[in-house]
Amino acid sequence: DSYGGWFYNHRLTGSIPIAINFNIPLVIEEKLATIYGLENCSFCYQDTLEPLIGLITISKDDYYVKILELVKYKRKITKQNEMNFVNLCVKPA
Repeated sequence: DSYGGWFYNHRLTGSIPIAINFNIPLVIEEKLATIYGLENCSFCYQDTLEPLIGLITISKDDYYVKILELVKYKRKITKQNEMNFVNLCVKPA
């Protein structure tokens, strides 16, 4: 399989929409966050989870900032999906 293996490419990505729908910031590998445009609304790591140790004591304010970024992300994606749907429904003149 490609980068990250089977779980990374087929199973992990299934948890992304669930977290987004419930406004739960993801703890996600940086490359995958970049692919989905989730860098600003996730807690990202690269080769080790060590930088995430600080999440144990994260302040409510810092956590809410990520939630607000996630809500902005959802609104952006919803607008894009609405436009895609409209473009599919409207026949060119």
